[in-house]
Amino acid sequence: GFFACRKRIASKTVKFASARLTMACSINHPTTWTESASKRHAVESARVLRKMHPCSAVLHRPSDTRVELTVARAARQNLRLASPIGMRAVRKGRSRVFSLSAAADGVEQLSARPLLSLQDTAVLPEDAIKQIQDVPGVYAVYDEKETVQYLGISRKVASSVVAHLEDLPELTFALRTLALPGGNKAELQGAWKAWMQECISTTGRVPPGNEPGERQWITRKKKPAKPEIELTDGTDSQHDMDALLKEAVANHPIVLFIKGSRTNPECSFSYNILQIFEEYKVDYETVNVMDERHNPGAREVLKTLSDWPTIPQVYMNGEFMGGAEIIEEMHKKGELKPMIR
Repeated sequence: GFFACRKRIASKTVKFASARLTMACSINHPTTWTESASKRHAVESARVLRKMHPCSAVLHRPSDTRVELTVARAARQNLRLASPIGMRAVRKGRSRVFSLSAAADGVEQLSARPLLSLQDTAVLPEDAIKQIQDVPGVYAVYDEKETVQYLGISRKVASSVVAHLEDLPELTFALRTLALPGGNKAELQGAWKAWMQECISTTGRVPPGNEPGERQWITRKKKPAKPEIELTDGTDSQHDMDALLKEAVANHPIVLFIKGSRTNPECSFSYNILQIFEEYKVDYETVNVMDERHNPGAREVLKTLSDWPTIPQVYMNGEFMGGAEIIEEMHKKGELKPMIR
């Protein structure tokens, strides 16, 4: 029998004379190792495997228990298994394919990270979220009984947690995070796998949210769009549009007068304004000035009210802030966000 491994790595050649192991390497081509099936040689390969992440190991002649024992022993030498339940074998003719991955070096253990409560009655969720860095990292979500429900990996951890709080509040009660600012894909995956292995070792199972086929943690729920303000019921022909516009502005902190609806804007300027306020994740109202049934004459009356000739227009706390160009400029300079908060 023989032990073969494949992995893409940088161009170089390493020779192990004692193990009769030759590794021909190329940055763009897979590397193939071939050696005898002795225990000593397999252990030598395992030491090299520690520096390769991830890698695949193929065992030929599965009936050879000596070889299988050697691989199992090599795996115990600080090798972490990519499979959540250990070495998962997939039969291919007379071969078994095992998936192995090296442990991430220097990753702080899941249990060592502080548990942050997200639904503590003494602390508002938005205040708790402020303690989380919105940077690349890994995180573990716990339910009310402090049972881990999901292990996640994200380029923006805080944003992902906010999404979980919105979509799955009944399961998102506490959190452990590990920030990896500037971490690349391999580092993030390595940290996630290390935490997953620890979780499985502790609980004996994969977190429910990470089970095969489970999608609720990674698929956002579509929320119905907030309806536009309709200044009239569409049947009354007698109305004071100036008074109705002033009333709408006075009764709502943020009002966007746009062409079209928030789900179907009818001009690029209205679309850009909507995107800015969606980015801030604040509550705001919209009025479709093109809806002549419910808002007859609103477009022209609004221009007179604000003394501004174009649409869209933004009102905040009862005051006219400006049109599309002014709002976009304030957004780019960082002047708009503090006013909204």
